[in-house]
Amino acid sequence: MKHDIRASRQWRAAAMTFSLLACPKISDADPYQCDIGNISVPHAVYDPTDSNPNSSGVGTVGITCHLKNAKQTQQVQYTIALSRGSSGSYNPRRMSGGRGSLGYNLYLDAARVTIWGDGSGGTFPLRGTLLLNPTTPVQQVIHNIYGLIPPLQDVYAGTYTDTVTITLTY
Repeated sequence: MKHDIRASRQWRAAAMTFSLLACPKISDADPYQCDIGNISVPHAVYDPTDSNPNSSGVGTVGITCHLKNAKQTQQVQYTIALSRGSSGSYNPRRMSGGRGSLGYNLYLDAARVTIWGDGSGGTFPLRGTLLLNPTTPVQQVIHNIYGLIPPLQDVYAGTYTDTVTITLTY
């Protein structure tokens, strides 16, 4: 039996779910502490008949660092790494749901060229620096996460999800 794809499938949002890997507890003697937050997920509606990649998904991840006991300026270098997700591969990552899986990826850049990962498999972590001093003891920076779903994947209607772990090292 043959079905018209447009009639037999509904397009629904493809969403990624992120989980947070907690940083190791630092001692009270450390001059600063950093936390991750302000996480929003890139998501989009996917049409498997469209020959253009779906690149409308943009999310964010925030880093906040604050001085604890320091009386002098501290330069904080940090790295944010993203895991492969449940597929075990960076290219592509895969969401599951419906009755199958949907390939996608997460990028550091709006052009969607540099895959955000942990530095393995052709990926790159995000690296940044914050300057903390007694007059500005708290600094926050928000980084964009750019999502892309490649075109013409033969998928069924449904919600597709993946869990990607975000690791902050400082």
